[in-house]
Amino acid sequence: MAATNPSLSAYEAYAVQRLTEYLKSDVCSQVPEAFGDFLQRNCAKIVDSSQEQMRLIVTQATQQQ
Repeated sequence: MAATNPSLSAYEAYAVQRLTEYLKSDVCSQVPEAFGDFLQRNCAKIVDSSQEQMRLIVTQATQQQ
């Protein structure tokens, strides 16, 4: 297992990539109209600009076992 586990930085990059894909494909498409047209049109851009914040969240929420 030690040989196949990714480094923390590699895991963070992978997790942020997967989270970004999920947000863009599943969450952005379901933004309620109550939030306005602006959020619906710019959701993917907002996700892209939030990469560093997502990395910090992944880092803080990850425990290596």
